[in-house]
Amino acid sequence: METNFSKLSKTLIELRKEHKAIKPIKVEAQKFINDLMQLLFPHFTSDIYYTENDIKSKLILLKRNLKSLLILLNNNFD
Repeated sequence: METNFSKLSKTLIELRKEHKAIKPIKVEAQKFINDLMQLLFPHFTSDIYYTENDIKSKLILLKRNLKSLLILLNNNFD
């Protein structure tokens, strides 16, 4: 098992050295995760969703934000 962790940790550190994410991407990723958590777990938010359309609208925004985030990530690693 230790050998597998050693190989994985070596690979991960090499990849991290090659591709360092810039801070705005980290901030955007954290924001996306927080927004998703707030939708999925009501005790993490003060937002109130009264209708299915409210939730659907939030899901559409999350989808848009995820696409934007993935595009940013892809552009930074090319």
